[in-house]
Amino acid sequence: MPTSSSDPHASGAVPCSGRARAERADTVAIVTSERVRQALVEFVRERDWAQFHTPANLAKSISIEAGELLECFQWGDDGDDARVREELADVMTYCTLLAMRLGVEPDEIVLEKLAVTAEKYPVERAKGRSAKYDAL
Repeated sequence: MPTSSSDPHASGAVPCSGRARAERADTVAIVTSERVRQALVEFVRERDWAQFHTPANLAKSISIEAGELLECFQWGDDGDDARVREELADVMTYCTLLAMRLGVEPDEIVLEKLAVTAEKYPVERAKGRSAKYDAL
């Protein structure tokens, strides 16, 4: 999937790695905006690619791009910021396209899943632990 400029300053974001990245995670929006969705619709329309965007193809593309994102961290915990951004953009692009194709609202499904996960991992049993819910 083609990506836009790899200049991290183009969006106003400042690149960071490791701990600094984790410390600011709660300030970053997770779901896409209407502006991004419209840009994707236009990009796909101009190229007549919707015909290839079946749910199965989009799910495969998410997995492939997630593998490329993981590869950024293959030999250490600090990936190259520019490459991580590019691969993360690809994953998010395909996730957004799949959500649109399925007619689901990303905010809604994330919040629904978060509620289910909160029941599996109650704070009093899960706080500070990485164990799976059935081992808490």
